[in-house]
Amino acid sequence: RKLQPLDPSYQVVLPRVRLDVTRDHARYMEEIAREFPEAVRGVEAFYARMAPLNAALDAFLGDDLPLPPDGFFERRRFQRASVQNPFGPYGDGAGLWSDIAEDHPFRLTVQAQVRCASWADPDALGPLQVVRLHAAWRNHGAMPEGGLTGLRAFLRERIALHAGEIDLDDGAAEIVLRRGRAIAVRRRRDEEPTGCQYVVAGLEIERLLTLFGERGVPEALAETAAECRPRYRRFTCNLVVRSEVIPVGMARHVFFVPEPGFPPIEDNLLLVEVGTLDEERSVICARAFALSDRVTSDPRYLEDLERRIVGRLEWLFPFLERHLLRVSSPWILPEPLRDG
Repeated sequence: RKLQPLDPSYQVVLPRVRLDVTRDHARYMEEIAREFPEAVRGVEAFYARMAPLNAALDAFLGDDLPLPPDGFFERRRFQRASVQNPFGPYGDGAGLWSDIAEDHPFRLTVQAQVRCASWADPDALGPLQVVRLHAAWRNHGAMPEGGLTGLRAFLRERIALHAGEIDLDDGAAEIVLRRGRAIAVRRRRDEEPTGCQYVVAGLEIERLLTLFGERGVPEALAETAAECRPRYRRFTCNLVVRSEVIPVGMARHVFFVPEPGFPPIEDNLLLVEVGTLDEERSVICARAFALSDRVTSDPRYLEDLERRIVGRLEWLFPFLERHLLRVSSPWILPEPLRDG
């Protein structure tokens, strides 16, 4: 009830292409026929395959499988489901793109959105990620009232209503191990740990490794951590502009690929989100994949990337320069703070 549907769900912009992606299939196919008349049948076949695959994936994920599986019977049940799902060795998920030429721009309109929607390696996304993330964005595009701030307020209200407590200043200080397995977590404000069977951590690997105290990092986790190094960082920059520079008909979310012949990274794949700041001003938030090794090795890399992104946005927003009020990024400190 709190969600406000987005129409269109999002837009994809390529050179000489602007595609409105909507949940209304007939209207969406009219868009496809306008932009890609030679590929209408192939696109119809793509979505005809995707719909039952997504439904089968819903059934698989809704089957109340134990995660993680514990014990012989649970592991056997989970392994059987893993093999028999539509993306296992006996499924038909691999044929998703069979009617779309490899170099056709429609593939890029889907892949650009999926790359930005996933937190997995964007260069190694398989058909499962394509089906799940594309179906979710296309069919369920919505925003909560008040945006992210409104969502946080709503969650706080629900937690308090059910006698829950919120303490954002608290956090995990130590993961307690026994025979290489996690058995408890000690919070910063507690002297005694709280017992558990499993730990789910949404932390960067470097931060996670600091939580194992004197017993040291489990060998298996240490080996995995040595291999897990991010290739990309999600770089964000924000532009405050006069609202009249926002083109009429622009969606809230736009995926922009300026040069399809080059890798979709850095300023060549932007997720652009447009929001209202007040009666006269708007905010353009642009997100890009920054190269992780350049972030750590080149102190001017992010400033250069920010300049290139602003230059690309001038393609989307005519007369941007005269309406641009401020550019900032949480990745780049202002000069006084940087020097201090």
